[in-house]
Amino acid sequence: MNMHTLPNRADVTKLEVVNTTGRLNEIGPQWTELWTQTGGQIFQSHAWIKAWWDTLAEREQCELRIGLIWRQDMLVAVIPLAITRRKGVRFLEWAAGAYSDYGDIIISTDCPDAALAQLWGRLCRARGFDLAFLNRLLPNANARRLISVSAASGVKLEPHHRQETSYRVERRWETGEEWLESKPKKIRQEYRRHLRILGEMGTIEFRMVSRAEDLGDTLERLVELKRGNLAAQQLESAMFEDKHVLEAFINALSAAGILRFFLLECDGEIIAASLNFVQNDVMMVYVTTYDPKFSRGSPGDVLMTEYVKWSIDHGHPVIDFLCGAERFKNKFATDAVALESVLGAKSLRGLAAYIADDLRQKFRRVRHSRPASVKQFLQADSPEVEQITIHESGLPDNYSVLGLQISEVTLERAFRYFVHWSKDPVGRTVVVRDVHGIVKAIDDPQLARIHNSADMVTPDGMPLVWSGRMLGRSVSRTCGPDLMHYVLKHSARANLKHYFYGGKPGVAGRLKLAFEKRFPDVGIVGTSTPPFRTITDEELNVVAEEIRQSGAHVVWIGISSPKQEYLIERLKSLVPATFIGVGAAFDFHTGAVSRAPYWMQVAGLEWGFRLFSEPRRLWRRYLIVAPRFVWLMLKDHFSKHPV
Repeated sequence: MNMHTLPNRADVTKLEVVNTTGRLNEIGPQWTELWTQTGGQIFQSHAWIKAWWDTLAEREQCELRIGLIWRQDMLVAVIPLAITRRKGVRFLEWAAGAYSDYGDIIISTDCPDAALAQLWGRLCRARGFDLAFLNRLLPNANARRLISVSAASGVKLEPHHRQETSYRVERRWETGEEWLESKPKKIRQEYRRHLRILGEMGTIEFRMVSRAEDLGDTLERLVELKRGNLAAQQLESAMFEDKHVLEAFINALSAAGILRFFLLECDGEIIAASLNFVQNDVMMVYVTTYDPKFSRGSPGDVLMTEYVKWSIDHGHPVIDFLCGAERFKNKFATDAVALESVLGAKSLRGLAAYIADDLRQKFRRVRHSRPASVKQFLQADSPEVEQITIHESGLPDNYSVLGLQISEVTLERAFRYFVHWSKDPVGRTVVVRDVHGIVKAIDDPQLARIHNSADMVTPDGMPLVWSGRMLGRSVSRTCGPDLMHYVLKHSARANLKHYFYGGKPGVAGRLKLAFEKRFPDVGIVGTSTPPFRTITDEELNVVAEEIRQSGAHVVWIGISSPKQEYLIERLKSLVPATFIGVGAAFDFHTGAVSRAPYWMQVAGLEWGFRLFSEPRRLWRRYLIVAPRFVWLMLKDHFSKHPV
């Protein structure tokens, strides 16, 4: 125990750093009282930290560093940390971090930041670590208070590139059956087919256990199945090497009254199990496993469906799959939260490790951040994970290029806004803008008006991306073909429905087939082809009614610019959907036109490939319009920054 009294403070009197087992045991009642009052996660409870410490196999490789702030005899803050060693580097990180999906501190609202800063300084002045690393931070984590004051008295904690994802089901349904019916038809059919297959193998029973003493042999079966699943993936976890480790954590959940252990049995034999718990009406999914002998009936998916239904029926509208981006989680999830991390170096060894890790990450980004070919991009599995905040206005931030607004977006950010807009009863305009479109808008006041009144203007050309980055904006190229692919690929998790309008006769139908082959769960509810002329008001009303009846949330317009922008301006007042003009994307995705190699795209040289492919149609755009854009940008720059 290491105690220190704060000078000149009547409200907060003592700081303490706990580093012994005896003292950890002694502070249990006060810690639990603070944890209960603040509604902390189970991962920061005294019972959870003690379960980890009591079962830690290699305790000599770890040291407790638990920071406490006391007001008289009342505990008002806990920073549950420990020092661990990996690859010759000593880390100050979350206690029980290997078994905790969310990291945080426990702190009362009236604990002053000054006391928190002094405690952090106290923890940092103690010898024994090279790097401070706090990970798995939720957007609303209390630890952000600590991060904000860290530089004042100790090691400064700065954002780190390592991120993880928490997938969750987060919408309101009256019943579990209503949730199931909201899923794509293919998922419902698979669930019923798997139930039928399992039923042919024996009598299937779904049940839930909420007390550790009622588990019987269930724990041994869970450990057996999970150990086998990990071995098949050439992985291992100390939690499943010895059943007493898992048992200690289950006892902590049971003692808190939040244990929810779901089982799927076939003739009394456990074929799938999910160790869950409930906090604040949120069902949290901690450990899942299944028996591979029954894999033909997908018992893991069946059990997941059953406990999601059970959770909704029992008043738990949010099902949190916790950390990890396993594909089975994304199958059911409606939302995803990025978990951030922070890092700070204390020693020269820590600084060297910090720099080496940063350089390694930058190298990986250059080498692996995007696939080497469009084919690989189309086959990629996981979306980019970033923290998304939807503004109260419901619109993304903008920056100006030659007086025209460009939205500060990425593919994922644009997708999240489309999901947000799908709940609005209004029509939305999304303009995909390249250099050629900027110059045309400068020459056409009506097009400029449509451009600047659009709900989103994505930067298609790399010059527009570079312009945003020079202004300090977080933006990436969001061209029509990539945006279309990305949104359709991930729309099943948000139940987005799509309509294709454009192309030559038959193109929209072929495009629908192409995307349904790539993404079987995609919801494409209609297609049509416009006439090769300006559409009449009567024809417009027919198209609008067809789109409205289809229930589409997103309408993709595949005709040339500026015709598509003029058409969207007429349609958006008639249909409550998001309209996006993507030009030649229909031809790219049906294979009618080839795209440039990826290296040319990121280097800003796709124009050269397209000019070489279609010189008669595009020579004026790239040899006259593009140089004019450069001249206008230089003129604008020197008018604002005269030599």
